[in-house]
Amino acid sequence: LVPRRGRGWDHVDLSACDAPPCADIEDCADDFIVRHDRACARGEMFYEDPETGYQVFTELAHKKRSKCCGSGCRHCPYDHANVKDKAMRIQQPAILYEATAERSDGGGGPARASGGRLKVLFNSTGKDSFLTIRSLARSAASHAHPTADLAILTTFDASTRTIAHQETHVDVAVRQAAHLDVTLVGVPLHGRSEKYTDRIARGLRALTAHTGKPVGSLVFGDLHLEHIRGWRED
Repeated sequence: LVPRRGRGWDHVDLSACDAPPCADIEDCADDFIVRHDRACARGEMFYEDPETGYQVFTELAHKKRSKCCGSGCRHCPYDHANVKDKAMRIQQPAILYEATAERSDGGGGPARASGGRLKVLFNSTGKDSFLTIRSLARSAASHAHPTADLAILTTFDASTRTIAHQETHVDVAVRQAAHLDVTLVGVPLHGRSEKYTDRIARGLRALTAHTGKPVGSLVFGDLHLEHIRGWRED
């Protein structure tokens, strides 16, 4: 594709190319997310992973099985309900720690804490997140359970299990949630063509399904940084 000597540029004939035109470069991506979405649109149970060549179950196949198998499948639609060691294995948003107030009271079902809408704190395991949790708990100190309507959401790299910015392992977030006794939802990010907001929305739905409470507000400890505040608001 290098032009001949003395020519700054040259015409390239792409008329023989069979690839469909792309309105956006993301539409041309050929990662597993794109392949999965196309397979689901065709009603298929499998697709070929572009990196390994392995056949992977689609979400449609998992729904046909009607329950979580506990294997940490890539497209599990059941919030990885039966997966052990979730912090190391989940590929979709799922509850990584369950607050005491949400656990079974012996009657076979989760004990739903009384309260209103959830305040969901985005936690990167740093001091700003901790100070924000402390502030929220203090503002509700008059309640019997100051953190009853508080939940934590942590995003992390699906491959390395590392939380961005702090470069800590997701296990740190789990230990923090356990110490504070606040429900934590983990949201693994695969990058590439997936939309960050779609992953967050799925994590929030997992929280609502688990706690039985709607999300009332999203809380951030880094809004004193103007560029981050602007991005969050947008």
